[in-house]
Amino acid sequence: MAHDHQARMEHDRSAIKAAFLYGRHFFEFWQSDLNRAVVELADIEPDMTVLDIGAGMGAAAFEAVKRGGVTVVTVEPTAFMRAILKARVAARRLGLRVAVLNAGAQHLPVPSESIDRAWMINVAHHIGDLAAASAELARVMKPGGRILIVDEDFTNESHPKYEQMMNRHQNHGGHGHGEHAHEKEPPDHEGHPEGRQTGSEEHPMAINFDGLAEHLKVAGFSEIQVRYTSLAGVPTRQAMAVR
Repeated sequence: MAHDHQARMEHDRSAIKAAFLYGRHFFEFWQSDLNRAVVELADIEPDMTVLDIGAGMGAAAFEAVKRGGVTVVTVEPTAFMRAILKARVAARRLGLRVAVLNAGAQHLPVPSESIDRAWMINVAHHIGDLAAASAELARVMKPGGRILIVDEDFTNESHPKYEQMMNRHQNHGGHGHGEHAHEKEPPDHEGHPEGRQTGSEEHPMAINFDGLAEHLKVAGFSEIQVRYTSLAGVPTRQAMAVR
């Protein structure tokens, strides 16, 4: 609980700072090809209840709600993002179909076994306790429900923002690109080294998805797949699992 409280304080510390930070990427948060692609992968069926963790301004949520009868539960800890998301919901009169909750992945204010599909997009690297988040996901998912966790792989040189993100990391105290940074392995068809993830686990936006898979397994998920592949034109790290 303490980490969630600390995270909220960090997110909400300065409304002006948040507006500037997120405003620069406004259109990416408003809608994006990656969010649309994740919703397609989620394979939503009519009348399902889906959970969007770290929903931001609702880029994925509004794609999901286009499906017939679908109810979307959004979780977003950042006040600035949540305000815009609520305004979008109100403007479209979707209050009965899109819920907006102030919470983080480790403590979901969602009833047990109530969710058919769930996803996190560029959120996993913000979570301080992936084991706790995995347990919470397992609790809220219906039996047979599926989750999809996707982070863009900014440590992959093929990513359009590779230079920008690595420079930002180095300027904030980064220490190189890991012990295997200079090893070259044959790339797969997506340009990733075959059989292993790319980049450095020291980078703050590069978590170990194989380790995440272990947390999901312990939490009770099955049919777990980890992939390092392109989605919507950018390299990603993905974890998919069934409850």
